[in-house]
Amino acid sequence: MDDNINDIEFVKAGDGDAAGINGTENHNQHSGTYVSSGINNTGGFGGGYYANAGMAAGGGYAPFAPQKKKKRGVKIAVTALIIVAILLFVFIAASIIIGIVSSNRSSVPNYGHGKNYVGILYIEGTMTSSSDRSSTYQQSWLINQIDYMMRDSSNNGIMLYVNSPGGEVYAADELYLQLEEYKERTGRPLYAYFVETAASGAYYASAGADKIAANRNCTTGSIGVYMGPVIDASVLMEKIGVSGEIIKSSENKAMGNYFEPMTEEQRAIYQSIIDETYEQFVGIVAEGRGMSMEQTKTLADGRVYTAKQALNKGLIDKVCGFEDFQMEMLQDNNLACEWVNVRYKPKQSWYDTLMGLQESVEKASEEAGKSDIQLAMEILEKESDYKLYALMR
Repeated sequence: MDDNINDIEFVKAGDGDAAGINGTENHNQHSGTYVSSGINNTGGFGGGYYANAGMAAGGGYAPFAPQKKKKRGVKIAVTALIIVAILLFVFIAASIIIGIVSSNRSSVPNYGHGKNYVGILYIEGTMTSSSDRSSTYQQSWLINQIDYMMRDSSNNGIMLYVNSPGGEVYAADELYLQLEEYKERTGRPLYAYFVETAASGAYYASAGADKIAANRNCTTGSIGVYMGPVIDASVLMEKIGVSGEIIKSSENKAMGNYFEPMTEEQRAIYQSIIDETYEQFVGIVAEGRGMSMEQTKTLADGRVYTAKQALNKGLIDKVCGFEDFQMEMLQDNNLACEWVNVRYKPKQSWYDTLMGLQESVEKASEEAGKSDIQLAMEILEKESDYKLYALMR
């Protein structure tokens, strides 16, 4: 008998090896009593119970009550997992359905609910033609709301509530043209109120308003256009031993890439684009504010103005609070109607959150395996920008 077996007493009621226990096959057992009710060899099962140790000595073990509890616990756990999975499925399905219904409802708003109203259209954040749902600025949404109010007979006018540093020229111009169409088709008043910042592209979009007022702490102006930065990293890459070659059809194809310096001809090409867009911007301001092109250009050197300075330069009509300007709009146009906030609410669903976390983890894992040169090249690629901006800088 192995010395590691401690004070085990075997009581058997018939032939057999005490439930198949062989001294040389048992190790580190605890004290207890094993009751056997019949023949039982190594690998078989006894018919009684093992009082203390639980697992019988030898190759087999005796079944006892805790085994049934264990099986019952497994069944309960599996059932619970199935229930959780079903509930999760129902929750996801409900979220999708609610999202679709909400989207359909929001596509056909009913701002006035049958009553006359002036829509306060919020223009907030950096203006861009494409942005995710969590951004405060949504170009397509703004365009759609203007279009809806244009066709809504209950709408009596639009008050722009502007808090933006500007952004892409394309976005600013598209919004400006939509507001101009609203004025031409409806003949209704369009007023603009500048809150904290209403600069560059934000001023561009608002320039056609019938009246413009600003908070006394507002920063506005910044009339101008820029593009870039266009990065030339050819000298840096030569120092670190990296070279690149672009196969192109002509000299000015792929101009501005960071593998080679920009030529004077290419710089002139880009400048001509900037100049044309600048003329367009100045023309919109001149028309909206009743100025000549020459007079407007003296103000449009890219600088920003305080509200008081902008008033003195003729870029706005009044410095006042928002509520005072609301009353002025109603009185100017003999309106007796309600005010309705037309404001985009950023959406961040649980799915967006999960996907955002996943992307962050994947990006971190990806970057962890990159060399310094690879990371530097990605930064150059990201920072090289060829869009036209009417943005306060």
